[in-house]
Amino acid sequence: MSVRGIAEGFELPDPSVPDIEGVIFRREQGGLFGRTRSYVALGEFSGPYGLLLALIERDELDVRRVPLAGFADEFLRYFAEIPDDRLETLSSFVSVAAQLIVLKSRALLPRPIAAAPDLVNDLDVEDEADTLRIRLLRYRVFRDAARVLGDRLMQPLWYREPPTRQLPGPKAAPVEPVAPMKSDPKRLLRAMVRIALRRKPLAALSAAPVGMKVSIGDRLSAIREAVRVSGVEGVDLETLLGDREDRSFIAVTFLALLELSKRREVEVRQDALWGPITILQGVSE
Repeated sequence: MSVRGIAEGFELPDPSVPDIEGVIFRREQGGLFGRTRSYVALGEFSGPYGLLLALIERDELDVRRVPLAGFADEFLRYFAEIPDDRLETLSSFVSVAAQLIVLKSRALLPRPIAAAPDLVNDLDVEDEADTLRIRLLRYRVFRDAARVLGDRLMQPLWYREPPTRQLPGPKAAPVEPVAPMKSDPKRLLRAMVRIALRRKPLAALSAAPVGMKVSIGDRLSAIREAVRVSGVEGVDLETLLGDREDRSFIAVTFLALLELSKRREVEVRQDALWGPITILQGVSE
């Protein structure tokens, strides 16, 4: 079958499109968190996704000019030299190279000539170039968002809001100066007398006898002396208290008696219930 027969009904591509010379892969420091990124230099474009974005968005580079063989050879040489991020770099290259192969094959292989433009249904034909365009546009959105988030991450966490603008307050009403009044000492005295007369008199304090102060030391000495004088018979508690009825004297006497009993200087005895309490001379250790 002749070439003319093969091409009949097909649109043949232009074979005179020259390839772009020189494909260079390199690594550069940058990006979010200072990660190392891989780039491809092809003409005036850099980066696999950046190259395709420029191809699709600006239509400045024909996909038929991309040398796929040189593209793959240069990447394999570059891939053998990189020490890290090999899986991420390889997956990125395979994705880009596959899309380039699809686009270039569609551009180079013969395409059927449509009978009439109005009979072609664009909805039934899946345009892979448009699909790639949408994917790359989404990629650009995420890339730009990552840059913004990276810049925010590098900023200090502490942030102070700018001070609000102080609005002028209401103007104070003008105050008229008050003329000084003529003072009279006699008028002031009469006013103080009227105020003093209106006040209620202070309640008178009731007079109460003040008892004599009694210390424990005094009662200790008094009890020792009374026990010494009484001898073996001892002394009654009522005798020690005498006719004193104030509570402070009785309380201090009991405290002194307990202290002497604890020291074993005296012995407290009560022969019958509710009977008299006798204090005898104790035996000191």
